[in-house]
Amino acid sequence: MYNQSQAWSSNCSHGTNTAPFNGTGPRKDNYSHSTTDLTITFSPALSGNIIVYGGTGAGSHNSTVTDTFTLSDSSVLSSQEKYDVAPYFSTLDFGAKSGITSLVCSDGYAFYGISLDGKLLVDSGVTINSPSLASTYRANTTAGFSIVSYTGDGSAARIAHGLNGSTPDFIIKKFRSSTSTWDVWHKSLGAGKRLVLNSTDAEASIDSYQSVNSSTFDVHAGNNDNNVTMIAFCWSEIPGFSKFGIYDGNSSNDGPFVELGFRPAVLLIKRYDSTGNWIIVDSKRNPFNVVDNQLLPNLGDGDYTEAAIDLVSNGFKVRLGTSGHVNMYDFVYCAWAESPFKYSNAR
Repeated sequence: MYNQSQAWSSNCSHGTNTAPFNGTGPRKDNYSHSTTDLTITFSPALSGNIIVYGGTGAGSHNSTVTDTFTLSDSSVLSSQEKYDVAPYFSTLDFGAKSGITSLVCSDGYAFYGISLDGKLLVDSGVTINSPSLASTYRANTTAGFSIVSYTGDGSAARIAHGLNGSTPDFIIKKFRSSTSTWDVWHKSLGAGKRLVLNSTDAEASIDSYQSVNSSTFDVHAGNNDNNVTMIAFCWSEIPGFSKFGIYDGNSSNDGPFVELGFRPAVLLIKRYDSTGNWIIVDSKRNPFNVVDNQLLPNLGDGDYTEAAIDLVSNGFKVRLGTSGHVNMYDFVYCAWAESPFKYSNAR
């Protein structure tokens, strides 16, 4: 949702640019920064719930720097998030305000955007989220799933995903008419990060997936080869049907429990902070707990046996504290329900 009632960037003084108001943020590498302070004036005054997305321009080399963001009523919130370290900025919720005529960002700030009543302030005249490259897709919005096909043009592009206002939480993408890895983007990695489905690699930075939104996802020129056909599979989270998130292993046989709101039929997990296999478990090969048959999609092997996970009525429980596969590090997960939108039988 956007507020394009005026050219907001024209109300900025000192070292700024239009990036925070261009409709592609708030996200990494899309911010205003200066060694002087920034003042943004509002006419008419803003009234409503105000959220500022801000951090520091100091970078990871200086962990002590704090920048402040001050409204005209003297409300002040601060951030130590660095522009070069995830999550890059803080979400500074000032709450309900009335008659706010300015925002001042302190010297050295990194400013990513501001929203009013849930609507991001975007300059009037900016075309938001419009695809820049034609695609065809088949989508089931009830299930939160779409299959997208398009042909690369050798440049950075925005691709329509067809999920009708829902932002993808999980994307798998691959070249079809040329060789490539299987790109994986997961919402918990954040902007500009990816995993590779056919590799054990840890998360890595990439210029794609900087702005995944309710209409499009983005790819950079090096991931959009000219005249190469592409396929992308996109999922958005549907309560009671699917869920995508992260959990931290605790190296205990009494491992973490992850609440899903359903018993998963299929669970996909991957360590993301360092190397590790992808793991798939399911309720068909493993109708009873403990689940011990795993498939490793980055390998060509058959079932791998490790009694490490319970699939329960409202989520999953990690076991086997000595397992580097599932319970000693940081993991992303993707889960789909056994009995969508209904109460699963207890296990």
